[in-house]
Amino acid sequence: HGNPYNEKIQHAISPDLINWTKLNDGFYGDTNDFRDPHVVYMEDYDEYWMLITRYKNALGTLRKYVSKDLYNWEDAGDFYQNTVGGAYNMECPTLIRFKGYWYLSFSEQGYHRVTRYRYKKNLDDPWIVPEVDHFDDEGFYAGKITGDEDRLFLYGWCGTKRRSRDTGSLD
Repeated sequence: HGNPYNEKIQHAISPDLINWTKLNDGFYGDTNDFRDPHVVYMEDYDEYWMLITRYKNALGTLRKYVSKDLYNWEDAGDFYQNTVGGAYNMECPTLIRFKGYWYLSFSEQGYHRVTRYRYKKNLDDPWIVPEVDHFDDEGFYAGKITGDEDRLFLYGWCGTKRRSRDTGSLD
């Protein structure tokens, strides 16, 4: 108690991926909605990028941190801000390069609760928002993208319906 932060990103290290030591150097954001880290190695830059969900100025925002060693992280500013479809927060982001395009996905913490995506050829280009900008439909949530050289995979959480009925609202 007494900690003004409801959520923060923690850092832990492991020599064997079994035993972990939590470091007391959490990344602090605002007092709420600062979570869901996604780390990706950016080969062209020889560095790691970490996207973090946050809610800023009544808009969902993905914040970017940069590291050369996965230990020391620098705040690199806002990476993407929700500009389409309302002021919802953007949870569980992923950033992946596939067949010459960058894909960004995030889940809408709002009315539709879908996993949305954007894409572009070069990171300096504006994001392209397709006419249908989500995977599947309402209820497929917290979707993440991964893949190999030939295929993309989408995995996530599917909500249940109240009273386990098709007509029930999503829980």
